[in-house]
Amino acid sequence: MIKKHLFLFIILFFSSCEFNQLHENVVKGPAPAAEFESNNNNCKAPCEVSFVNKSQNATSYEWDFGDGSPLSEEINPSHLYSSNGSYTVKLTAKNDDGENQFTNPISIRYNTFDTTYGADKADYGYDVLQTADKEFILLGSLNGRTYILKINQKGIEQWSKAYSNVGGRAITPLSSGYAIVGDTNDGISLFLIDENGNAQSGYPKYYDWPNASYYEGHSIEQTTDGGFIISGLAGGIPGLGEKIFVIKTFSSGAIDWDDIYGGDIWEEGGKARQTTDGGYIIIGATASFGRPSQFDIYVIKTNSRGKQEWSKTIGEGGNAYGHFIEQTGDGGYIFSAANSSAGYVQKMDQNGNKEWDPNPGIYFDERGTQLQQTDDDGYIITGWRGNSVTNLGIYLVKISAQGQIEWTQTFGDTGERPGSVRQTQDGGYVVIASTDREGSSDINLIKTDPEGGVE
Repeated sequence: MIKKHLFLFIILFFSSCEFNQLHENVVKGPAPAAEFESNNNNCKAPCEVSFVNKSQNATSYEWDFGDGSPLSEEINPSHLYSSNGSYTVKLTAKNDDGENQFTNPISIRYNTFDTTYGADKADYGYDVLQTADKEFILLGSLNGRTYILKINQKGIEQWSKAYSNVGGRAITPLSSGYAIVGDTNDGISLFLIDENGNAQSGYPKYYDWPNASYYEGHSIEQTTDGGFIISGLAGGIPGLGEKIFVIKTFSSGAIDWDDIYGGDIWEEGGKARQTTDGGYIIIGATASFGRPSQFDIYVIKTNSRGKQEWSKTIGEGGNAYGHFIEQTGDGGYIFSAANSSAGYVQKMDQNGNKEWDPNPGIYFDERGTQLQQTDDDGYIITGWRGNSVTNLGIYLVKISAQGQIEWTQTFGDTGERPGSVRQTQDGGYVVIASTDREGSSDINLIKTDPEGGVE
């Protein structure tokens, strides 16, 4: 029995040695070597980059495009980069004997353009929004009719529609679609459209004031209760002339409350925004209060029912007009304004007291038409370079949270008139404007990088 076991042990021992010797003599294949090239590098977002796989000795692949998107196992993939930035692309090449990695940076530039739109000689640009898909909705007029354009990220028109009896001047986004305010002989108009520009049933609606004979619609914003705050002016009122006219509606468009603001002489303008306390901040110009025989900037703070809580008049130089106002992240306010020779901004605290003001005229005769607080708590403002008589082109100014000028950019030449400015999702800016040369006008859309540049 012992001899039998010893014999089996000897057989197993030599068999194992022979197996190990054979295993050690197996020749491994060549190791994989990962490598790739790409085309369309340094393109403007959104940008599709194609990759050419030049790896050797690999049987499978894994691509990481560096932007958080899912990994790819294709041999020669293409990938769409939707945002600008620098991305590190990693290719892992594999076979049965191991794997190898190769990385290479990809640079995607900011998407910028300067493009005009329009079919007639009388096309004007008033307002612009960026949509959730990073495209743009433009509001303007086409030969007297309200004109809406959908523009893609490259500045190429996707669709356009024109509407009568709307007089559109400003636009605000809704959860599904857009609301437009305008001016008509019947009153300030409210017009709702869906995401494809189709008019909603029951619109436009018109809001008038007793005995007024003409109207202008200047601003619109959806309020926290789903309604709208609409502002502009009502004119031709016997004994009162023009007055700032504000309407608060329910979500249905029915009037919640409305009121006019001013004194016994004359007011102009009228743009309103809801404040964090549920009230409203309004800006325009007044000849009823402030300096005698001149217009002053007129700022009004109301409660949620439109009743005045306080007001301020600000005036320097000649006639002064308030153009746009916004509540800031600290609860205060910032407005853009202009007199006959200069444009300027002023930062106010929550009670309307001046905090800072970068010296009236610091923008070298630019008239501010709209501003917005930016992601870095600074501000972007647009106007035109010149004065109330001479227009020398669009002026874009970035200022810090303390009111210091960080940079300026000028676009176009004589006759360029900006409508509004917005910060875009990539940190750049978009300005809508009108070109007006020799009796012909087009809508102009300018998309810049974060420093206001256009390539």
